[in-house]
Amino acid sequence: MNAPAYDPNNIFAKILRKEAPCHFVHEDADTFVFMDIMPRSDGHALVVPKQPVRNILDAPESVLVPLIKMTQKLVDFFFIDRLKRKPQATWIMPEE
Repeated sequence: MNAPAYDPNNIFAKILRKEAPCHFVHEDADTFVFMDIMPRSDGHALVVPKQPVRNILDAPESVLVPLIKMTQKLVDFFFIDRLKRKPQATWIMPEE
């Protein structure tokens, strides 16, 4: 059985093309981060690759590595580092 093809009109693709609204958090060359519209907890953000992939199982290592690195940065910035300093008024991560 063939797997369904990538749908360029999925909601994540629309957000990346700025055709659908989102609460932007951070962006780099490989990833785009925004707040979940149905969060399971405070600070629930989604990290999506800019390269079109159907799901995590179809993603090549070249997509997965930047995705994991960005996830680690977010955890460090929002949860670990935040305990050491005053909370900022914005969710947007500072540039390195």
